[in-house]
Amino acid sequence: MKSIFTFLTAFCLFVSIGRAQTPTLYSPADDADDLPRNLTFQWYHSNHTIVQWYKLQLSTSSSFSSLYVDRMVSSGSSTTTTQVLNLPIGSTFYWRVVAYITSTNQPVSAVRAFTIAEPPFATFSLNDSILCTGEQVSFSSTGSVG
Repeated sequence: MKSIFTFLTAFCLFVSIGRAQTPTLYSPADDADDLPRNLTFQWYHSNHTIVQWYKLQLSTSSSFSSLYVDRMVSSGSSTTTTQVLNLPIGSTFYWRVVAYITSTNQPVSAVRAFTIAEPPFATFSLNDSILCTGEQVSFSSTGSVG
């Protein structure tokens, strides 16, 4: 009888810890757009003391068939942040976090998407002129635009 009790206690403990092991993504928000090229990623883990490290994964594919970023991040507190620099302009990415607890226990967060902003465009007519850092810049027609 004691061995059944011990087994059930261990099983219940495993199930309750397993539910708390999935990282919760904070930012960037799901479907965020017009984001800057340099982003800070933030997530939360309710039981961070059992996590050996995290892996931040970014992909241009929602299936994560190829990874644009596959970065190990140390686990130090319940809220973790890391920065990714120089993401390509106009690209849509999917991101997730894997919590490495043991070699067989690696819960994966939900997946979120975001889009990096397109560069700003200015439209000028052929007769416009603008002031640019103290100098006058004029535009003139040298041919047709089709």
